[in-house]
Amino acid sequence: MKNKTANDNSKEPLFSQKENNKHFLLSVAGWIGVIVAAPFFLWVPLGLIGLAPSMIDVFGIVGLRIPAAVTIAGLLLAAIDSIGFKGDHPDPYPDKYQQLGKEINMFKLSDFFILLAVGVSFAVSGLLWFEGFQTEGLFTAIWVPSILAFGIYFKLSSLLAQRERA
Repeated sequence: MKNKTANDNSKEPLFSQKENNKHFLLSVAGWIGVIVAAPFFLWVPLGLIGLAPSMIDVFGIVGLRIPAAVTIAGLLLAAIDSIGFKGDHPDPYPDKYQQLGKEINMFKLSDFFILLAVGVSFAVSGLLWFEGFQTEGLFTAIWVPSILAFGIYFKLSSLLAQRERA
């Protein structure tokens, strides 16, 4: 089967309507994830400089798990949108990275979101642990390997899809 590209002169559309709908839904999910995660990243610095009440004042130490969980869910939604595989369609711009080499594409935006979610979980679990809430800290620390497993699964799926297209 020949992979079609944007440069082909065939009259068939590059992507089917069903694939376009799927891409649109993934993009919407990704943007919802960014919107869900953004308040956390705005609130933390504003709370640190005193322009807003800190999250600890609002939620308490143990209650930090709530905004952390919402933020991590948003980051994972954002990662799904930018995971790098969105079906079995060809890359519409195959020559885009040819000059840079394929190695440059290994770290994608989805990896950044996954690692950011891991960092949030790790920081909240450390804060809970050292503030004396060991059980809650351990519970939150368990999220770290789960998030990493999620990221690894989708990274491998993306690489497999790229390999099958080549």
